[in-house]
This record gives sequence, structure tokens and C-alpha cells, in this order.
Amino acid sequence: MKFLTTLAFFLPFAFVAAEDLQTCGEAQYYPSKYTCFGTMLCPKNNGEIYLACGKACYSTRTYYCDANSQLQIYNPEQEPILQCGTQPYYPSKYACYDGNFLCPILNGNPTLRCGDACYNPSEYSCKDGKLSQPERPRCLGLYEDCYVNGQPVGVCCDGYICAANKCRPTNPVGRSLVA
Repeated sequence: MKFLTTLAFFLPFAFVAAEDLQTCGEAQYYPSKYTCFGTMLCPKNNGEIYLACGKACYSTRTYYCDANSQLQIYNPEQEPILQCGTQPYYPSKYACYDGNFLCPILNGNPTLRCGDACYNPSEYSCKDGKLSQPERPRCLGLYEDCYVNGQPVGVCCDGYICAANKCRPTNPVGRSLVA
């Protein structure tokens, strides 16, 4: 039973994918945790992408960014029509980037701008204005480090879990895990 308790503790940490740090202004960040808007980082919170408005980050479910880069509380019963360049738009349906580029909001999540395209960050990544599909990270093999200095550095291959900072067999003694 002690092994099952240990397994239950380490399982949530065994599925962190390795990813490359990127740079936003002078800060480094993980694209799975933040989005870069020029030199400003905005968080991704429980899968929700926050957008930049002036010097603040906001959720499109609660706020919208007006023409003066000021946050306003979103009220679906009195939704304003805003301008993005010369194009009118509803802030619940589109996000305006750089004052003149519209990208749709799909299922409540804003798509992001990459060059002259809009993309879903759960399906693509953007670097230097070019879209690409994210590479599947290499999994870590037996006894490779999965945590370094208290930070996850990768995901263990199938059949292994991250335990005591190393990828280890999920069933090291060959016994059934079910009591």
C-alpha cells in the first residue's frame, strides 16, 4: 500500500513535457505558461489565454480592451462594437492585435497572431513570426533525471514514472499494483 501512496504522489509530476525557454523582451518564459506580447508576458491560467491591454493582462471572459487600451468589464447584454483599424468587431468574437489585426475567439479562447496569420496555441507555436507544429518532446528513459533543482525537466517514457528525481519503472518489484 505504501508503494501506491508514493505512486499517487509522484504521478501528477510525471507528465510534464519538456519545452524550450523562449525570450520576451529581457525575460525568459515557457510558452505553455505564458504568451509574449512585444515585451510583455501574460499568463495562461488553467488553459485560458490572457491577452495584453496597455500594461495589464486580461481574460476575454471577464474584460475587453477598449480603443484607449483601458480594460472594461464585459457585459454580454450591452456588448459594444469596437474598431480594430478600420474594421468594426465584437470583443466577444475577436481580439485586436497591434491596433489593426483581428483574430477570432474560438470556444471562449482567443487565437493569437503570428505574422499575418491567427493560430490556436494548443495546436501550433509561433517563433519569429513563423508558425510551426510543436515538436513532441523526447521522453526520458530509465534513471534519467526528470527533476533538477526542484523543477521538472521532462516526461518519462511509457512504463516509467518520475520518482525521487529519476525515471523509474512503474512496477519495480513485478507485483500487481491492484490489491
